Amino acid sequence: MLKVLVVNDSRVMLKMINGYLNDTYEVINCQGGDTLDFTNIKCLVVDTSRSAHPWQVIARQGLKAGVPFIAITTGQNKETQIEVHALGGYGFISMPFTKEQLMDQVNGCIFHNGGARQLADIVSKNIQSL
Repeated sequence: MLKVLVVNDSRVMLKMINGYLNDTYEVINCQGGDTLDFTNIKCLVVDTSRSAHPWQVIARQGLKAGVPFIAITTGQNKETQIEVHALGGYGFISMPFTKEQLMDQVNGCIFHNGGARQLADIVSKNIQSL
């Protein structure tokens, strides 16, 4: 089963995301102080609103490990959305969201244009800009 790493400080959000993704993916939960392990992770879902570590640092660590990310934002925070794209994120999802919206984002993040090649290009480009 493909693994998705979810970084969020809210136990309620972790439980909700787990419930949404558990049938399709193996979900690994991390909260702010946990050590991040990107081994065999296919997608990172990171919360931009309350993470104990800056979400940008977590996203960069994921990209360096070859893992694309999706950011969870509060409302229509345009600055965060621009930052997600500038860092090379696959996309963002605004709270509140449905199971279908989250699944669409995660599926797209993992299988976007079918290409490990495209993912490699994104990672390479982002690593060079760090």
